[in-house]
This record gives sequence, structure tokens and C-alpha cells, in this order.
Amino acid sequence: MHNINNFKEMFIKLDCEKNHKTMLLFSPNNFDHIIATYGIENSDLIMEQAIELLQLNCPSYANLFVLDCGEACIVLNEVDSEKAKYLTQQIQAFFYVVSIEFNKIKIKISFTVGIASGCNEEVYSRAKMALITAKQNHRKYEIFEKNKFLQSVISKNLYWIEKLEDVIENNGLKVYYQPIVNNETKKIEKFEALIRIFDDEKVIGPSNFLGLVKQAGLLSAITKFVINESFKMQKETSHEITINVTNDDFMDDSFINFVEQKLVAMQIDPNKITFEVSETITEYSDYIVEQVFKLKSMGFKIAVDDFGVEHSNFARVMHFEVDYIKIDGSFVKNIDTDKNSYIITKTIANFAKAIGAKCVAEFVSSEEIYEIIKELGIEYSQGYFFSEPLSSLNTTNNLL
Repeated sequence: MHNINNFKEMFIKLDCEKNHKTMLLFSPNNFDHIIATYGIENSDLIMEQAIELLQLNCPSYANLFVLDCGEACIVLNEVDSEKAKYLTQQIQAFFYVVSIEFNKIKIKISFTVGIASGCNEEVYSRAKMALITAKQNHRKYEIFEKNKFLQSVISKNLYWIEKLEDVIENNGLKVYYQPIVNNETKKIEKFEALIRIFDDEKVIGPSNFLGLVKQAGLLSAITKFVINESFKMQKETSHEITINVTNDDFMDDSFINFVEQKLVAMQIDPNKITFEVSETITEYSDYIVEQVFKLKSMGFKIAVDDFGVEHSNFARVMHFEVDYIKIDGSFVKNIDTDKNSYIITKTIANFAKAIGAKCVAEFVSSEEIYEIIKELGIEYSQGYFFSEPLSSLNTTNNLL
């Protein structure tokens, strides 16, 4: 293992002026939370343990470097993207099941990884670009492919930066609503509000632009737009509406006041609105936790979204006294073919019952999946088996 103060030192050690290498660039996902929770000095000790675990997973044909910027990289002495991909998957799986123990507290560390090949400084630049793209797209890793990568990523980013400015100025945002079905009554009981953009009469989903929205600092503005539209829609229906809220929204000092003002001005029933928060919110500061409890004190319901996809903290979820737990679709969509997905889904459903929360299964795409979900006693289902997101509320209940 090498501790490196500058990149030139690393490239000298690698002798990669002429020889091409493959780099796996690791960036910890929850390091800011660890610093906020344990302090800088303790965080350094925790990361030292994480680096030691990385070293254990570093094969003999590779070198591990720890960089001053809080990143680490494993460098292979050959160009082999498949080997790099396999090694990345192995390491990420390792950290998924292994905890770091600090003061008798078990801490989970996860990494996003950028993979690239090249020589000199270009290998780091490429790996860094892949890493940034992986984080933007909420992927565990990304592999840099020169022509395809540069053309697609840069052109896409430039396009959406211009498009975002245009749609916000010219009311190009639109809220769609996806039905959530009560598995017992087989009727629509709720709708999830989902943001869309109109582009040349085409409806564009959030996976194309939310990463850039976050980078541009516009995420909270879009959330407020969705809240405003959803509150107006709720006045016209007896159905509940769920709204996604991010950690960025809670860090906006004006967010809670905005919600409270809209609640009073529109005179809606807060019990008919559920705010969905990511399960990773349980890893963040006490300030964000306080904001969640403020929403509950106003009468709103709280759901934990995508539960099970990260390092789920059952104790913290119990602390939140959530009303709903939404089981991540990556498990639900494979529940009829994958034993592990079934076990995880069943475990989460049983946990929800134990704490008095109700469950929503996302990505229910077939009758086979729907029947299994009902057998597990999960209260609600959402997915294309019932309906795609709709431009207006469909309350006919004729989905099954």
C-alpha cells in the first residue's frame, strides 16, 4: 500500500509514462456522514480500517494507492476492463457484508468506483470522469470507454443544462401520478407523484436529468414544484398522494417553512400526504432527522423509500416511527425467480409488521409477482402490472 501526496509520485512509482494501466478509483459514499457523526479524527481512524480492508482485497498483481483527496485506487499492471469489473464487484460485495467496528459500533462503508485504462495522468482523469458519472446515475461503478463515453456524457450534460433552464423558465415541468393498489381491496388507494419534463412533445423521465438538477442546485426547487402541484391535486381527490423528498431538500433552510405555508394556504388534510425519504436519510445528521419529525408533527405521514438497497439500518428506521416501508424494486422484480430476493422481501415485510408500519412493493410487473406479494401479507403494490405513471389521477379502480 502506498500513501501518495501527489499524482506525479504515483505515476513515477507505476512507471506508466509508456505502459498502459487499468485503474479502479474508489470514493466512499457516506464519508460526510461519518465525519458529521464521529468527528474528523475518528473518521480518519475509521477510513484507515476501510483502507486496510481494501488492501486485503487487493490482488498480488495490483497496487493500492491512498490519495490525499480521500480517495483510493487499485492499479492493475495491464489493460483488462473485465478483470477490473470483476474485482470491483468482488470488493463491493465484500464491503456489503463486512462492517468496520469502532468503539463497539458497527459501521458500514460503501464505495462508488470509476474504472479506466490509460497511461500518465490520463488514466486518473478518465477514472475520475467515470466515477463522477457513476455517482450522477446512482450506479455502483462505471467503466470509461473513450469515444463513446466522451461523446455521450459531455453532449448529454450540455443538452440537459440548457434544457433544464428552458423548462423551468417556460413551465415545462409536469407531475405524473402512479397508482398504488391496496392488495386486500384491490383498489387504488394512493398515487405517487413523479416529476417529468416535456421535450418536443416527448415525456422524459427523471433518470435523464435528476443528476444534473442536483449538481445545478435546482433539486429543492423541483421538489417544491411537485409539492405545490400535488397539494393542488389532493384537494380534488380523496386518495392519498406520496411525494419524494431528498436529503438536499431537508438541508434547504426554507423547505419546512414552505411546506407549512402551503399546508395552511391550501387547507389540505396532511394525513392524505406521505413524504417518501430515502433509507440513507437514517445515516445523516441530527438536523435532517429533526426536519423529518417536524413533518410528522404537522400531521404528514412518512415512508422510507427503496428499503433494502443500501445498508439498511433497522434500528434507525424504528426511531423514525415511519408509516410505510417501500421495498426496493430490485428485490420485488426478481421475487418469482430469485430465492435471495424472496427472503429479503419477506424479512422486510415481517420487520414492517413488527414495528407497526405498512409495506409497499415497488416494481410489481406481473401477476406472478403480485400473487407472491399478497401471499407475504404486503399491504400495497405499485408497478406497471397495474399502470404506468399517468398525467392525471385515474381513480376508476379498474386496473385488475
